[in-house]
Amino acid sequence: MTEPKEQSWQLELLHSGSDYQVPIEVFSSKDERTSTSLLMLPAMGMAARYYRPFAQELAEQNIAVYLLEQRGHGHSSMRPGRKCNYGFKEYLADIEVTTQWLQRRHASEKINLMGHSLGGHLASCFTATNPEKVDKIILSGCASPFHAAFDRKTALLLRGLYHSIPMMNTLLGYYHGDFTGFAGKESQQLMLDWRHLVKTNLYKAKGVDHDFEDALKAFSGNILSLQFSEDIYAPPMPSQLVLDKYPAAKIEKITLTTNDLGFNADHFRWARKPEVSAKVVKNWLAQNEF
Repeated sequence: MTEPKEQSWQLELLHSGSDYQVPIEVFSSKDERTSTSLLMLPAMGMAARYYRPFAQELAEQNIAVYLLEQRGHGHSSMRPGRKCNYGFKEYLADIEVTTQWLQRRHASEKINLMGHSLGGHLASCFTATNPEKVDKIILSGCASPFHAAFDRKTALLLRGLYHSIPMMNTLLGYYHGDFTGFAGKESQQLMLDWRHLVKTNLYKAKGVDHDFEDALKAFSGNILSLQFSEDIYAPPMPSQLVLDKYPAAKIEKITLTTNDLGFNADHFRWARKPEVSAKVVKNWLAQNEF
């Protein structure tokens, strides 16, 4: 796997309203006076370090990238268990803390969000609750896990996951992705919030009294849907279900193929060998800057 050309990033621990500190990997651009900034949210089960090659590539092209570490992974002080439980609500709170810090750092009212898979769903939920804070959104390999949108084999697997989550939560006190081959060690509520998407294709976060779906209908910003031709987790139809939540947005879809990338265009590899994917993101941000 390709590593960053230099380990030129810094770790920031942001203070929240609780004892938890939100870890952010900071990839500064060449000239922060003229740079664009991008807050990136990882896929389920993925530590921030996985995206370092992609972030470094963008930083070298004058885009400051901030990788938000998910609770339960990497730099996070939390690990899921019976006494350590969190879901969409807490993830959205971490994004809120980070955006406030970014707005002070860059003296801007709005931010650009990029979310991979689950990160894209969290970007959407955050946009629904804070539309005035979001400028542009990049959804990378982000598809609804709604079982009815997939082929029969995948739908059966999703329904199996749907039923396994409560049982695993009860037995272990957390979800263990090594047993199912999907995601990593995740908290109970995170998987229950995700489980609701599998059943309904609707965003819902326990403890958040907000109609995410209705709020997204009014978002009129720019959205890039970055898709990959061999991505079994985010094929075209389930990916479109996410975009359908944004009827007023200005949406561009770009699908990268194996020929484009020079390697299998699957759900993950674009971030480890990022020359093409980073160029696409840079060009899209630049053309939509004004």
